[in-house]
Amino acid sequence: MNQTLSQALLLNLYRGIAHLFSILELQTLCFELGIDYEDIPGSTRESKARELVLYCRRRSQLPQLLAYCVQQRPDYQWPAGLDDVANPATPTAADQKAEGVHQTVILFLSANPQDMPTLAIDQEVRAIDQALRQSDYRDHFVLHQQWAVQVADLQGHLLRYRPQILHFSGHGNRANQLLLRDPNGNRHPVTPAALAHVFAAMNDAVRCVILNACHSMEQAAAIARHVDCVVAMSAAITDEGAIDFAVGFYQALGYGKSVQSAFALGLSQIALDGLDETAVPQLIATGDKAAGLHFAHP
Repeated sequence: MNQTLSQALLLNLYRGIAHLFSILELQTLCFELGIDYEDIPGSTRESKARELVLYCRRRSQLPQLLAYCVQQRPDYQWPAGLDDVANPATPTAADQKAEGVHQTVILFLSANPQDMPTLAIDQEVRAIDQALRQSDYRDHFVLHQQWAVQVADLQGHLLRYRPQILHFSGHGNRANQLLLRDPNGNRHPVTPAALAHVFAAMNDAVRCVILNACHSMEQAAAIARHVDCVVAMSAAITDEGAIDFAVGFYQALGYGKSVQSAFALGLSQIALDGLDETAVPQLIATGDKAAGLHFAHP
């Protein structure tokens, strides 16, 4: 099926869901399909519908999604021919090798307290997902997301997903604290010592941490005592710079590059976009761990 037709079918499906299903009905839909609603980014019905379609496509669940929609809204003219869209590409050699191999779990955590400026978190996670999906070794990675993370959630998410890569997108402050959310949705500062405690207990799983938050170097230094590699921001960074770095970094990992090479390519992506922020991301690793750490092997 050609790309234009595939996009048209997906657009038809997205528009139908966005128009016909409320937020509450989308939550029910996810429950019925065995999807964690919190894994679907977005804050509006339209953004949730769009990301749900993309999520189901990545996991070959479009036929199930369509069947549910037809059952619930039989009078709508739903698209046909989604089987080809669900599995659009001929498997590459890397895809075939991926069958039966270990998958690297990436856990994307975000926190945007309501008393802080809004960040482009949805754009960042979409860019990461797209960079991985377009890479040779895309089947070597699985990306989970948890948004609006409260301080009480952190350890539970780490225990549930047991990620090898943890990516945090949110705010940091000049006191070198990461800002999660409290039960009321406002900021809850987390100290470097507190985070170090968490990763000391979780060091059997997490290999690499990315702190996409301003002023997070002290946090990174504390975490690096228990994790192979940590990427942090030494100062404030724009949304554009943070997204550029993430795209270059994860794209490189998806093509089998080491963490060291992926970090360098993340900086290159910032430079290619004409941003003067290549000195902001910093990599902390002991010895040659970053050069030797690969999450997908050619």
